[in-house]
Amino acid sequence: MLLVFQLFLLEQNLFFLDHPGAAPITTVQGEELRKLIGAPVYIECSSKTQQNVKAVFDAAIKVVLQPPKQNKKKRKGQKTCSIL
Repeated sequence: MLLVFQLFLLEQNLFFLDHPGAAPITTVQGEELRKLIGAPVYIECSSKTQQNVKAVFDAAIKVVLQPPKQNKKKRKGQKTCSIL
């Protein structure tokens, strides 16, 4: 799962006040990254505003109960990362 947290900062441009020159990724860029790394879902969320919080947990449950099919061939040197 690829998640974007603190969405409210982006919506209110608060992040950019402290980080001039920084640019947020777009939803399209997030979806492209999701495909590139093989993540089953991409969700933008904010616990502060409760936006998409339920969707995060619903997606996590779905991924655990119905894991996406893994490619049988693993490329040499390919690494995986899990954060719990």
